Amino acid sequence: GDLARFRDGLHLSHIVVRPAMPLLLALSGLAPGLALHAPAAARARSPCMQIKSPERPGSVADMSAAMADMREQLAADERTSALISAMRGTNINDDDNAASGTTLQVVEMRAGDDSLPTEYDPAALSAYFRKRPGAVLTRIGQLALYGGAWVAKTLLSALRGELTSGSEGEVAAVAGLRDVLVSLGPFYIKLGQALSIRPDILSPQAMVQLQQLCDKVPPFESAVAMQCVRDELGVEDVSELFSTITPEPVAAASLGQVYKATLREGGDEVAVKVQRPGVQSLVSKDLYVLRRAAEVYQGLVERFAPQQRTDYVGLLNEWAVGFYTELDFKNEAANMQTMARGLAEAGGTH
Repeated sequence: GDLARFRDGLHLSHIVVRPAMPLLLALSGLAPGLALHAPAAARARSPCMQIKSPERPGSVADMSAAMADMREQLAADERTSALISAMRGTNINDDDNAASGTTLQVVEMRAGDDSLPTEYDPAALSAYFRKRPGAVLTRIGQLALYGGAWVAKTLLSALRGELTSGSEGEVAAVAGLRDVLVSLGPFYIKLGQALSIRPDILSPQAMVQLQQLCDKVPPFESAVAMQCVRDELGVEDVSELFSTITPEPVAAASLGQVYKATLREGGDEVAVKVQRPGVQSLVSKDLYVLRRAAEVYQGLVERFAPQQRTDYVGLLNEWAVGFYTELDFKNEAANMQTMARGLAEAGGTH
């Protein structure tokens, strides 16, 4: 009974879901000088590195040997090696949280007789936030204050020529961006996660700064998380479900944080993923604000650049649907169970 309720109520495994790419355009446009060009390692091979192509190997063993030799050649090149390490996240300091000590900016909203939709519905969001103009204006002010300060500082550095790819200036600027994204909350942390795997925009050294947003975002208080577990699962103490559970999260990202625990029933080790308090309200507000901005921008593009065919509002809507889906941990758990069954049927492991 307890195990069944636990599986229905919480996600039993921790995965990091990378967001879709459309909104990278919005962030990329903030600072044209922020190394927004493909680094040499991403555009072409380093001139000092020559990779030999295998000449039609005659067997699988020959192909494996040729691929191993190619990997060694890639690793020997400094720039390529740095890029590979950045893509894998191997340069991240496991002891540090991203933007440690940064305060998440939230906006309190008055209660009403309506509620936020549980699925992305632009019309429902518009109706909800039209009744709360103060919360929307406060959020716009936060975005302008924190984001605008970073943009101004970064543009000044770009004018000084301090943002060349891989430079200390670029790394410092991206580290500052990481702090801003954390302070603005889950929606913008997701944008940072998307940028963290874009070597065509950032250098490997700068990518590492944003990769901390994947599982090293400052956590919320564990007391709040444990209360959430008790409320959701209808128990007076988490020890009724778990024989052990870590006192602090082992990882924290944009939408929630994860604790390592052992089920009292069966003794299986599980990851308990707890959603951040108020995350749906904050994400919904940001999506509403950005959609209004996209509508205005779309209108300007259609008037002054009709040859531009990109549907920015449509792109935002598609991205938002996926974002709302990620907020449903039950759906995520069901997907993982489906994947586990598929791997088991294919003879794999999970």
